[in-house]
Amino acid sequence: MAGGDVSRPRGKLATALIGEVWPSISETGLEQLATDQAGKQQSYNGLGEQLNNDMLHQPQLIRGHAGDSRLGLLTAMRDHAYAGAGSAHSPPMIALA
Repeated sequence: MAGGDVSRPRGKLATALIGEVWPSISETGLEQLATDQAGKQQSYNGLGEQLNNDMLHQPQLIRGHAGDSRLGLLTAMRDHAYAGAGSAHSPPMIALA
């Protein structure tokens, strides 16, 4: 158990009072999860920026229906990457599971 982590109380009275609401993850585990999620958010944002850059430069390379389809695909991929960054930024709810 790392510093700051509090173990689950034992005994019949503790079980009756606390029940199943004691978090299943330690404070150290929460810190690690937050660090991992921040890294994912940076990764998703980087991917979104790269796709946005591709959207600016690739229309000059591919024209017509193929270019339009490629732009639509890049737009969907960019939006998906930014949505991933947003979900990586949301608070972890797994700790209460």
